Amino acid sequence: MQLPVQYQYIKDYFEDKLYQFALLDQDYIYLAPGFKYPLDSGGKRLRPVLVFAVYLGLQEKLCKIDNHEELELTLSDSPSPLGAALALEYIHSYSLVHDDLPAMDNDDFRRGHLALHRKMGEAMAILSGDALLTAAFLEISRSYRDYPEILGKLTANIARAALLMVEGQVADTVIDSEHLKQPGELDKMIINKTGALLASSFECGGILAGADSRLLLKLRELGIQFGRLFQIADDILDVKGSRDKLGKTPGKDAKNNKITAVTLYGLKEAQLMAAEIRDKCERLLKETGLSNPFFETLLDFVITRNH
Repeated sequence: MQLPVQYQYIKDYFEDKLYQFALLDQDYIYLAPGFKYPLDSGGKRLRPVLVFAVYLGLQEKLCKIDNHEELELTLSDSPSPLGAALALEYIHSYSLVHDDLPAMDNDDFRRGHLALHRKMGEAMAILSGDALLTAAFLEISRSYRDYPEILGKLTANIARAALLMVEGQVADTVIDSEHLKQPGELDKMIINKTGALLASSFECGGILAGADSRLLLKLRELGIQFGRLFQIADDILDVKGSRDKLGKTPGKDAKNNKITAVTLYGLKEAQLMAAEIRDKCERLLKETGLSNPFFETLLDFVITRNH
């Protein structure tokens, strides 16, 4: 299953702008290599793409874009989604850097490359993660300083999402895993660890497009369900995927006795759960006005992907 064509246009646009941040100037010569390394490692750029896609989709412009130049022209209006997209990618990247550390998931590879702590040492990985998280909010403050209401909404939304993500990581890593077997606990962990930043991506796109509070609540719910779908698909890939495709070590969940949808319910039941959540996402796409070929194809990709 291929991603929507507009996905690549947005991803290319975003990656072209990715290194505009001032951290890469001469003031940060020691920090810059660790800051850049996880950003250079590629990835789907799902969270930033979602910010742009929701922003454009709510204005019914998304599916009309059929080349890079048209996207650039469409995004020339202010305020731009770019600042929020950068902030969310920085936070996601920091979370992966810290997640790979020996005290967390202890993984040597990420996106087909050595994890940052294996490349530059644990101290550099910790400090680079700190920098990425801090840079996210500097980017937000710089990008939207002329739009104080939007600045306040985006800052609060992204900060809350980042905290919920850490809450989910604590539940997944620090707390006795037996608690995840209790009714609703695994789902709560997934919603926080994976769903929070994805929900923020949908909400930030909505905030920048001028969505009202009712629509923003719907977008949050859509993002949460999208996050549940993404994580369960990820759990399935840990069983069925290969390191060449995944860019990280497969089979670690079962080996480490980690509680996931697959290890708790079994592969078949996890696949049924994913199909049910996909149906919920389709309903919410209609309710938010985002039911279009882009998002429908994206759902298909998430549930059938091999990486």
